Amino acid sequence: MIKLINDNAKNNSGRFDLLFTDPPFEMSGSDLLSVLNCYGYDHLLLICSAHQMLDLYKLSDLDFAWQMVLDFKTPTKNRSYAQPHILHANIAYFRKKGVKSAFDRRKVVRQDHYSDSDNHYYPSIFHAPKNNMQYKYQKNQAMIDDLLGAFDVQTVCDPFAGSGTTGLAALEHGMDCTLIEQCADAFAIMQSNFQMLGEV
Repeated sequence: MIKLINDNAKNNSGRFDLLFTDPPFEMSGSDLLSVLNCYGYDHLLLICSAHQMLDLYKLSDLDFAWQMVLDFKTPTKNRSYAQPHILHANIAYFRKKGVKSAFDRRKVVRQDHYSDSDNHYYPSIFHAPKNNMQYKYQKNQAMIDDLLGAFDVQTVCDPFAGSGTTGLAALEHGMDCTLIEQCADAFAIMQSNFQMLGEV
């Protein structure tokens, strides 16, 4: 089941196995934590800035599990001369204290590298260019599919859902997903995509 909500993430709540989201990079770690605290969850997978990742580690009671790099290959069009252009983002996995990891790289079979029964390849750097974008912040669908597919979870929530890439990955892996997005333009794209699939 896919549930779409056009609203501010702070106005919602719920209990999910995994929160998987890509918050605005300019959002502070404390503001991000205030949004995350609206939800019950055991696992958190973020596409985030290093600043957000470090702030969450310092401010929350979450255990840091691992970090990977998402390589966009082309730089962002940064308007500030006081900052360098961004070529990558961090993918960070946190979990609640005492909770066993839900990540298992054996769950995703990658065709781009050799794997056998003893050595399932999973990258530490995702080369994920943005192609065929309907929405300016849209992520690479194959990368999101590979990330979500490696987690042994049944329910997922994306509180900053954008055009719904996380929901499409959840459909691919048979997971229930709640998508929350406050931008009307992004929500319209997401709603149209899922209505065409008959999955709203």
